[in-house]
Amino acid sequence: MKNEHGLLFVLSFSLFAGCEPYSPETVMALEGRQTSLSALYATFGGEVDWKEVEAEQAALGTILEAQRARGKDNAIMTSQVADLKGLVDLHIEHRRKDGPWSAKAIEIHTSNLKRAFDLAIKTEKAKQK
Repeated sequence: MKNEHGLLFVLSFSLFAGCEPYSPETVMALEGRQTSLSALYATFGGEVDWKEVEAEQAALGTILEAQRARGKDNAIMTSQVADLKGLVDLHIEHRRKDGPWSAKAIEIHTSNLKRAFDLAIKTEKAKQK
C-alpha cells in the first residue's frame, strides 16, 4: 500500500534524530504489541475476534498516550507510534470492509507491520547510545 511505504520512510528517517531519554518500558510495550498484533493478523483470513481487535487498538492507544505524556522532546517517538497506530487502524478498517484476507495479504500486511514496529523499536533503543 502506498501509505505504508511513506510511513516506513518517515520511521527510518527518524532513526537519526535526537529525542527524550531511552525508555525500556516503551520498547517492552512495542515488542509486546508487535507479537500480539502479528498473531492477530494471522487470524484475518477467517473468523476474527473483534473484541481482541478492539483490545489491541486500545493497547496501542495507551502506548501513544504514554509517548505524548513524555512531552515535546519525545515528538519523534510520538509521531512514530501515531503513524503505527494509523497503520494498524487502516489494516483493521480494510479487514472489516473487505472481509477475510488472502494468505498473501496476511503475509504482506504482517511484514509491513513488523518493519514499522522494528523501526520504532530501533529508534527508541538508539537513545541508549
